[in-house]
Amino acid sequence: MKNKVALAGWVLLGLLALPSLAAAQSLLLQGPPADRGRFTLRYFWPQKGSYDRRGPEIFSGLYDLSADFRVSERINVIAAVPYMINKVSYRSYNWEIVSESMHGLGNASIALEFLLGKKSARSTSLTLGAFLPTLTSRSSHDWRENDDYAYLAQIGWLADYAEFPKVLDAMTPFARVAHYRELKGGWRVGMEGGAFILLPRGGDYSPIFVHYGAAAGRGIGPLELKAEVRGSAQVAGFVDEVYIRLFHQAAVAIAWGRGRLRPGIFYTISLDQYFHEDSVGAIGFRLQYEL
Repeated sequence: MKNKVALAGWVLLGLLALPSLAAAQSLLLQGPPADRGRFTLRYFWPQKGSYDRRGPEIFSGLYDLSADFRVSERINVIAAVPYMINKVSYRSYNWEIVSESMHGLGNASIALEFLLGKKSARSTSLTLGAFLPTLTSRSSHDWRENDDYAYLAQIGWLADYAEFPKVLDAMTPFARVAHYRELKGGWRVGMEGGAFILLPRGGDYSPIFVHYGAAAGRGIGPLELKAEVRGSAQVAGFVDEVYIRLFHQAAVAIAWGRGRLRPGIFYTISLDQYFHEDSVGAIGFRLQYEL
């Protein structure tokens, strides 16, 4: 109950603060609207939890490729395609080392971003879009084929569980408002809030979630140091695939903030104790190209 009250307070605070807050390009959150366009590739590598001695192998995790293009003075088109890889090794019944891999698409997303207001040091935008049910999977072992979705969903969830609509077999319309601003002293801050609804194929329920996010960062020469927090809370409905109601995640990051090509590294931290059994967070890499 305390967690729910705290989350409700965060969401309310974020929505009330939208007219006065804002931020620099974020690592996990959507970030300010692109002036012309940009491509962003992010890789999340889940780290072992308290009951997983090894954790996923290197290069296993979630790869997320997105594009953000200005199509008119006040409208951007945003599209993203997540791809998941899960490589595992284990001993067979005769003690031989067996390796196999599962890989496939997550749910792609498409959205329109409307620029509600922009000045030299701040911007406000409204984004309307949806995650599409494009989840697919393939395995190096045919007998494992029926379980591929579960294995891929698991690693995708643990890699970036705050954005779990990427890995559920559902259509997920969403809406969010974001506001970003540069402050004195080189600080950049921002906050976003919104909601989404899960429409699972063949499901009897359509749960509704609220979403929040906040970011702060500061430039030190060509580098940018950043911290972010984001999460979701279920407020209505129930569906079997979503068996808990709160999803919180924080991240710290350092990125190169100049030029067209802007690499960065980050570490996400699971704020929900439940997920610590399988993953305490993820090491991430971001590569962004500004047009």
